[in-house]
Amino acid sequence: MLTESNIEAVKRRCQFELGIDVLEVTIAIISLFIKELLVIDLLYLGC
Repeated sequence: MLTESNIEAVKRRCQFELGIDVLEVTIAIISLFIKELLVIDLLYLGC
């Protein structure tokens, strides 16, 4: 049965998992951005 506490627990778990997804995406974007900057720096240094 779905009681109030069960519903709250499910909501919290969903928010927690969503938070992890957002964090992973943010880290991925930042790492890609850093790689791009490094590539640009290497190209400029090579010229």
